[in-house]
Amino acid sequence: MASRPDISVVVTTYQRPGHLLRCLHSLARQEGVAGRMEVLVVDDGSQDETPAVVAEFAAAAPFYVGFHTHPHDGYCVSKARNAGIRMARADYVLFTDGDCVFPRGHVARHLKVARPGVVRAGDTVRLDEATSAAIGLDEVDSGQFVDMARDAADWRRIGKHRRRAPWYDLLRHPTRPKLVGCDFAAWRWQLEAVNGFDEGFSNWGCEDDDLGMRLRRAGARVKSMLRHSVGYHIWHQPHHSTPERWQAGSNVDYHVRPVKLTRCLAGAIRRDIADVAMTVTPGSAGQTLVATALAGLLPAGDVPEVELLLGPRGRFQHSQACRLLIANPEDRVPRSLARQADAVLRCDAGDCEAILAELDAALNPAPVDETGRLAA
Repeated sequence: MASRPDISVVVTTYQRPGHLLRCLHSLARQEGVAGRMEVLVVDDGSQDETPAVVAEFAAAAPFYVGFHTHPHDGYCVSKARNAGIRMARADYVLFTDGDCVFPRGHVARHLKVARPGVVRAGDTVRLDEATSAAIGLDEVDSGQFVDMARDAADWRRIGKHRRRAPWYDLLRHPTRPKLVGCDFAAWRWQLEAVNGFDEGFSNWGCEDDDLGMRLRRAGARVKSMLRHSVGYHIWHQPHHSTPERWQAGSNVDYHVRPVKLTRCLAGAIRRDIADVAMTVTPGSAGQTLVATALAGLLPAGDVPEVELLLGPRGRFQHSQACRLLIANPEDRVPRSLARQADAVLRCDAGDCEAILAELDAALNPAPVDETGRLAA
């Protein structure tokens, strides 16, 4: 195996060997990254010629090509991407999907703008069916696909986000630029700090939104890649779980649940509640004894992942923790304090057993039903 690369490109795929081969060919034509790149193909359990396609490509590729597959258990791109994180040898990891192709300088541009602590959020121009059908291996190898995509309707969307990118950065927007799994790069230590992708997401969507939120909470600065380079998405029939509107997606309920750990439980490494460091902050001097007793029942650590504030007054002390405000059912919580909290748990604030019961329910959400929505 070659020396340690500067960038690991993680390509997720499932049952689209023709699309994957075009993606791999576009990566083989990258310029300015000789000896600096590895490609890791992670397959979500394809039952077709995908393994053979990757093996044949790897035999002639000018860089190391790794391959991982696992039994298919429904749509779970988070599981595939986490496998890619574990495989990666480089400190910088670029994620994409096997239905995307890239211009020749794309990976080099990602490396050129890489900065410590910064996540680069890119995107792809979505090509229509006719244009996609006309792009074969010859068009990819020659780079002609870039010219073929110049009139794509999706350039309007890309242009809008390009223009807004400096403002997102200036304002330190909390959710923009949006992280999309088809083209973004992060430092491996950042991904490990949040435990990668949350495998609680099944079916299409929201897993990249969730990762972006948790990376930001962990201190990452997310900056746009669109002023430097874009990729191109080759059309295919959408997955049956892809909604017409994002808000109607089967993962939305799970994504918008109020209590989320920065370092997720069902991530690249499986974790238990007992692994989650917690701290208790008394909201007043009269709550010190309860806070001390409760803290003795919770897992401790140097850097708390969860902060419990015994309200309805006081201040949170840990900005990067998941912040839970404990208040009696009849307490009036100041609006400013409620806004600081990720969730307000209503129970007897002087009863440790009641608090533990509410905490367990908050950190262990109800299982999802067959549609992916949280069960009642």
